[in-house]
Amino acid sequence: MLPEQVRVSFFLLKYVKKKFVDKLQIELSELAVQCKSFQNFFSCYKHWNSVTVVPSSPFLFTTSFMKIILEFNLHCKRFNLFLCQIEKCTNEMLPLKKSANHFLHLFEPQSSSNLSLSIVPFNINTLNKLVERSSRLICTKMKSNGTEQEQCPTPFQSLASLPLPLQRAQCVIHKYEILICGSYRNNECYSYHTLKNQYKYICSYPDDVTLLGHNVIKIMNNSPSDIALLSFGGQGHNEKKHTLAMYYVSVWDETEIENKQKHYNQWLPYVDNYSNPICIGKIQGIYQGMRALIGGSNNNLLFITYAPKNIDIFDLTIFQYINQSILPVDNDLCYHCFVSRTVKSKLTNEKKKIEMLLFCRSTGLAIEYDEDNNEFQFRYLRVCTTMQSFKCYAYACIDDIILFFGGNNGNGHVIHSVHKYSITEDKWMKFEHTLPILLYHSVAILSEDSAYLHILGGENDRYRTTSVHLKTKVNEWKKKETEKEKQWILSEENEREMQHIENEKKLFALESSETKRGLQITKISIFLLEKNINTKLTKGLKQWLNIGFGYCPLTLDGLAICFGIFIFSFLNFLVFILLDVQQPKYFKLLRKFIGRPSGTTSVKFSPDGNKFVSSSFDKVVRIWDTQLGTEIQTLKGHLDWVLDAKFSPNGNMIVSSSSDKTIRLWDITTGSELKKLEGHLSSVTAAQFSPDGNIIVSASHDKTIRLWNAKSGKEIKKFEGHLHWVNDINFSPCGEKVVSSSNDNTIIIWNIKSGQKMQEFKVPNSNVFKVEFSPDGRSIASCSNDKIIRIWDVDAGRKLKEFKRNEYTIRDLKFCPDGQTIVSCSDNLVIQIWDVILGIEVQKLKAHSKIVTRIDVSSDGNTIVSCSADTTIALWRPL
Repeated sequence: MLPEQVRVSFFLLKYVKKKFVDKLQIELSELAVQCKSFQNFFSCYKHWNSVTVVPSSPFLFTTSFMKIILEFNLHCKRFNLFLCQIEKCTNEMLPLKKSANHFLHLFEPQSSSNLSLSIVPFNINTLNKLVERSSRLICTKMKSNGTEQEQCPTPFQSLASLPLPLQRAQCVIHKYEILICGSYRNNECYSYHTLKNQYKYICSYPDDVTLLGHNVIKIMNNSPSDIALLSFGGQGHNEKKHTLAMYYVSVWDETEIENKQKHYNQWLPYVDNYSNPICIGKIQGIYQGMRALIGGSNNNLLFITYAPKNIDIFDLTIFQYINQSILPVDNDLCYHCFVSRTVKSKLTNEKKKIEMLLFCRSTGLAIEYDEDNNEFQFRYLRVCTTMQSFKCYAYACIDDIILFFGGNNGNGHVIHSVHKYSITEDKWMKFEHTLPILLYHSVAILSEDSAYLHILGGENDRYRTTSVHLKTKVNEWKKKETEKEKQWILSEENEREMQHIENEKKLFALESSETKRGLQITKISIFLLEKNINTKLTKGLKQWLNIGFGYCPLTLDGLAICFGIFIFSFLNFLVFILLDVQQPKYFKLLRKFIGRPSGTTSVKFSPDGNKFVSSSFDKVVRIWDTQLGTEIQTLKGHLDWVLDAKFSPNGNMIVSSSSDKTIRLWDITTGSELKKLEGHLSSVTAAQFSPDGNIIVSASHDKTIRLWNAKSGKEIKKFEGHLHWVNDINFSPCGEKVVSSSNDNTIIIWNIKSGQKMQEFKVPNSNVFKVEFSPDGRSIASCSNDKIIRIWDVDAGRKLKEFKRNEYTIRDLKFCPDGQTIVSCSDNLVIQIWDVILGIEVQKLKAHSKIVTRIDVSSDGNTIVSCSADTTIALWRPL
């Protein structure tokens, strides 16, 4: 008989090989099916391309093609990831394969019917080492086989157990002490000495206080020997909220305690300067599982986030709420992550803004609070796929990273994973190391010197409260990624892209049911394949071929044939389609954030595209950083709604127009107002610099168009001819003409020098909202409330084409720099991208929940900005 270790190793090797081959065969068969679908399509396409008559139902043909493209695209991404896993797995199995081959030489059966073996001379120590090594490799890889996984060194150190099992505890650091201030349904408070590794009782909450997810924070105190603590929350709807304070003196210093008065180290009502009790939290508020932190220039502001989606600010110096807002989040808040960091404003070095970050399940939100204006700004953050269903994790913010430990998804799934989020890089990582046990509702607290992180209490996967106390070095979580962690990052990126493709498939399916369009779907599908297969696959094609033919002992012929089919189909695709069709840019959402709660009226990029300016109903003009999506400057001076704002050609100034009947020029370096242009008799709807920056043209509800000297601010000329409000005005690229649109159903092209009409276009029974010159100046595009986009020939004075596939009013439009694409927005909550030559819709973008009011395209055509009646601003970038 074979030795037991040898039999086990052979069995495990056979098991691994079978699973490996089965998985590979499934993947290859699915890929072959996709390739077959591709070949069928090319046959149909060649036939379609050879006939002179268009098929009777091109919509059905292109819809089928769209499905093939997306399915093939998705499978190629999955197969690419699978091949990467094959490569890694195979490299790790090479030592095992060598060991198995050595076994075959060590034993030779005398006959097939006899199990006894003739042993060839060998060194028994060598055999034992080979068997041990092989078994260890297999056991490490095959945890599901029932064998025990090899233990790795853990970065966690177990400390003295807690005095009693705790969960949802609140902890505060004070020098060498961790103060444990109550926990879920437990009112006792303890101090843990980090040097002595011991606990000491402090006090208990009053008997009438029930803690169900409360908060304890350190507040202002001038004494160096003691600290002030504030405890509040933990109660539900229609329950009285507790608000207590404690001045703490170290229980480890008995001399200091004796010198203090009796009211130290006990929870007492929180009172104002006149000893009146203060209650934080309204009776109808849900303060169970709430989170709070201290911020502000004087550390006097208490930021409170609680269910369902609330954020309040309580000023601890005046003992009043100063702001109560609603967070733009999808998930209800409860036992979430809420941390802060203070950043300096780019406008003034002395001015500080409070930046906070919030994570709960799939919601990620950056919250910036402007203390001077008492205003919030919000920016959405991505949450990694392995964290999107979880909350109740322990967390800690350390410099520029946030660490997350464990968590629960609310359906009984508890994890021991450790995740990291980099704030500046906006990147996630899942560590190879994990917590020693499955854990949630624990608390993480950073030591005062920021060298260690303590994790206390929590519940395990059996819903039992634990007494665990762990310590880990902070530097352990700042090391470079291991190979396994790099693989996770790659897998996460692939998963993110596949999710995006799935979302696009759903979007296309919805669009197909709404309207029967043919060629545009084909163009979108072509672009999706080119972006998601061509660019990714070309980079990894050599690696794929090496993997495929390098691992041919398993399925050489099948893999070679499959790749041959794929390459043939891919090359045919390039030859027959991509070379004949100009590829449009296909955009995806980069980020979305709150513009102004009062509403944004316009958005326009700077010439270099690094910034954009917005105007709003709150009478303020704002400048934003395109890359970060953060506000960098505010311009105040208008007395009424600001309806429009644009950069000068050199990017140094901004011109804004307002319902206060004025036009104002701003210096973006200093933020100061340079000039105020007055003359219009009603609201100024739009204003723009000439291409050379010397002239400003404006339009108004007073039915006039006026030219201004940008340097002196004096009026040069007034154009009269419209019979109703003038809604929009734009210079031609050469600067010699302007085009205007009005509610009198007309579009007029004016000569700048003479002030005379050059062309007039009529749009029957429609208010023309926006009008735009093409980049070459030979045509103009207009949109109106009759739901039609029109293209006009400037020289011939005639209409070239109409885009009628709209069911809602078009609010704004913009030519892309290539002159062949138009971006528009409408009342149906979407942004549409149009092919000018074919007159068809290429793509729909949806991120806003209400009417999209304005859009703009950067000078390089790579970024779109949009604003909506839902108060949000969205940035879009190509795939």
